[in-house]
Amino acid sequence: MSFQLIQSDKIYRKIVAQIEHSLKNGQLSPGDRLPSERELASVFGVSRASVRQAMAVLEANRVVETKHGQGTFIREGSGNSLMEALAKMLYRDEGDPLEIVEARKVTEGALAAFAAERATPQDIEDMRRIVDMIPARIQAGQEHSDLTVHFHQLIAKAARNSALASLLDQMLAMMNSQLWRKVKYANIISSGRAQRYHEAHIRILNAIASKDGEGARKAMLDHLDEIERDLVS
Repeated sequence: MSFQLIQSDKIYRKIVAQIEHSLKNGQLSPGDRLPSERELASVFGVSRASVRQAMAVLEANRVVETKHGQGTFIREGSGNSLMEALAKMLYRDEGDPLEIVEARKVTEGALAAFAAERATPQDIEDMRRIVDMIPARIQAGQEHSDLTVHFHQLIAKAARNSALASLLDQMLAMMNSQLWRKVKYANIISSGRAQRYHEAHIRILNAIASKDGEGARKAMLDHLDEIERDLVS
């Protein structure tokens, strides 16, 4: 198989497109083992994070499968079914996780600052109630993204800006895509990170409760910067 250097802009989609091309021209076949993550990153001239992102969406769409201790393989099955899966994936806009985080920075920094100015005592109580529910989930190793999403939505509600709140809702909806869930599982869910994110939520809440607009904005941006670093680490 022969791959080419990847240019920027939706890098993971271009990696997927090259794998599609290799399947079309017979350079890759069902059952073939793909080069390692490090090798693919070198061949494509991209970061390993971009390769992980591409492999995550390919696996989510059942084009490849990872076998523990052996590597990543093109799934067994008819060539046509694999090509159909790839075609659907390439033409479906699921939202690039890094672009979503970038957009959230623009929106949620402002929402946090507004919330610090406009939150009522009831808003603060509602946010604190949600934040206080998270440690038990973390301790039990349970999924708690519903609580963290609700916390961010409560900040938007407290900001009293329906336009920004609507933008946030759209971004949060994009985070339900297969790609986001797979990348989140592969790159974010690991020991210690859930606790760090919880502590970041506490800092955001404390700044809002103290009516510290700039502190709330900074705490939110620091939190999203950390998520971004974890996505590409």
